[in-house]
Amino acid sequence: MKNSRIPSIDVFRGLTMLLMIFVNDLWTLRAIPSWLEHAEANVDFLGLADTVFPCFLFILGMSIPLGVDARLTKRESPVRISGHIVVRTLALLVMGVFTVNAPDINSELTGLSSAWFQILMVTAFFLIWNVYPKTFAPVLVRLLQGMGVLILLVLAVRFRGGTPENPQIFRPQWWGILGLIGWGYGVSALLYVWMKGTTGALVGAFFFFTLATIAAHADWQVAGFPLQDLILGNGAFHAFTMAGLLTTLLLRKQDSVRGVSFLVGGGCLMLGAGFIAHAYFITSKIQLRLPGCFCVPALHYWYMR
Repeated sequence: MKNSRIPSIDVFRGLTMLLMIFVNDLWTLRAIPSWLEHAEANVDFLGLADTVFPCFLFILGMSIPLGVDARLTKRESPVRISGHIVVRTLALLVMGVFTVNAPDINSELTGLSSAWFQILMVTAFFLIWNVYPKTFAPVLVRLLQGMGVLILLVLAVRFRGGTPENPQIFRPQWWGILGLIGWGYGVSALLYVWMKGTTGALVGAFFFFTLATIAAHADWQVAGFPLQDLILGNGAFHAFTMAGLLTTLLLRKQDSVRGVSFLVGGGCLMLGAGFIAHAYFITSKIQLRLPGCFCVPALHYWYMR
């Protein structure tokens, strides 16, 4: 059987996951260099840890055309593929909201310790979204998934945070990293499906999200509403994901020399645009102000070689 995996994407994904695990435990150490850590929200700085999430979104975008095209090859309709994308997006949003609330649990008010809450939460995740063997009867799979949904519902209803004087119910304080990945994936994948992989239209979407990021932090408004409230994450999540998506399209449609030339040239242009934008905005991952980081497509060439 022919191996359909693309080694460069797997290597990039593996390196990103390795770096994610590495920076995730930096907070347990003392006297580590500041350039390894996350920068504070209002500090004009980008640490190594701040590069992980953008890289994750980028590699997510690179995988979208491959996954969608594989389904199209199997003659799945755009509507069915869109349904698959929506389900996966909802899964990431749900997991994101639960993981955001878990650290704020008040064990006395909830009647459940934080450890048990997280154990039951992760168990439910596996029950619902596990890829079950084909030998499992459909009825058994539905039963296990139903148990997972019931566990999450009970946890959400019983959850209480805050203090006895000011208790907080289960709520999307923010979407969490998984939820933000879900929004970036869902929007970008649906655009790819319904724009039918048209490169020009997708490039337009990339620049729209990039400009939306700038406009949001410039406090522009549309019909009296802040742009940041109209586009989740002011477009930054989607822009990074679209950058990866476009990189895959470019490398598939061009020969190696032209493809690399486009990536390096585009990366240099984006880096230059980042220096220009830096005169007006700080570089902050927490605030999603990353003007200099859209050179990722050019940096990806290092992995491709």
